[in-house]
Amino acid sequence: MRGPSIEEMKLAIGALFLGEGMEKMKEEQMLGAISIKRRWFDPKKAEIMIKNAKSMGLLENDGDYLRPSFDYKETEVPFGYYPPEELAELYTIPPKDRLIRELSMSEEELKQALSMDYNLYDEVKIVLWAAMNGRKYSEFLDDLENWIINGFIV
Repeated sequence: MRGPSIEEMKLAIGALFLGEGMEKMKEEQMLGAISIKRRWFDPKKAEIMIKNAKSMGLLENDGDYLRPSFDYKETEVPFGYYPPEELAELYTIPPKDRLIRELSMSEEELKQALSMDYNLYDEVKIVLWAAMNGRKYSEFLDDLENWIINGFIV
């Protein structure tokens, strides 16, 4: 499944944070706001929506909290807004695509990374390239381990 558009998810996350009047929230607070307070989705689907927003790079960790990675205060929320169901459907951005996007790699940089003479997954090569070229990469190490252990990398 391709999943929801980034713009649609930005609108939902912006509406959530604006509505709560908070700049950051614990995941449990977000779950309650989405499922109980706003009644957008049931708790399981609210959890999926949050996971999707994280995968899209729209929520980032701030200690024990999550906060939008974009200027949500600029979000224009239509009156009576209710997010589309697709925001809470399970999907994943392929790990390789996520790394390329989050590291803001050019085509040339990606070619350099993938041409490394190691018998490794492309995702591992990209993280190694980032480390060797002074890019922030440590935030991907846990994800990389999870992707490998759970077979998300093919």
